[in-house]
Amino acid sequence: MMNRSTSIAYIDLQNVLTGLLLAMLALLATVVVTISHGDVSSKAEFIIQMSWQDNSRDDVDLWMRDPSGNLLSFNKKDSGLMTLDRDDRGVNDIVQGPDGFPVIDPSRHEMASIRGIIPGTYTVNVVLYSQQDNPPDHVHVQIIKLNPYQVVEDKTVDLVKKDQEITIASFSIDSKGAVVQVDDKTQLKIVQ
Repeated sequence: MMNRSTSIAYIDLQNVLTGLLLAMLALLATVVVTISHGDVSSKAEFIIQMSWQDNSRDDVDLWMRDPSGNLLSFNKKDSGLMTLDRDDRGVNDIVQGPDGFPVIDPSRHEMASIRGIIPGTYTVNVVLYSQQDNPPDHVHVQIIKLNPYQVVEDKTVDLVKKDQEITIASFSIDSKGAVVQVDDKTQLKIVQ
């Protein structure tokens, strides 16, 4: 059993380690990954992360529209300066482990990135594409600006029926990439 001073020291250590971890994540967010083919470099200005219940058999999709009207989705994974980095169809990922036995990843998540700056308004929506399990699907979405680090939106919504589409947020950026407005109330249909 810890005494009071040991408990306080333990909490202080946890706070210091948490602060260091957050500082390291912010530093990593500024790293530009260079692709080894020619002079092409790839970097992200924004990351959009979506997740829902582990082991869900439902297919939830991330859709985005940029200021030029380009649409990003599972059927168009590169659009304008947007890329869908991960499309999850509601099935477990199974890979063979080093011991020959299967390793199962039950997590459900999709991730997209915006690689450059096009000033204007971006819209981020989620859609329940295929429903196998009982509703609702609690879908958590984060829109993160990387340089400098800023959480633009952090929201959880419930999808209850097939083809339901919910706007997480529309956010506007200026020519330098600064977020100048966030609208998390207005619902805009972008799925065609």
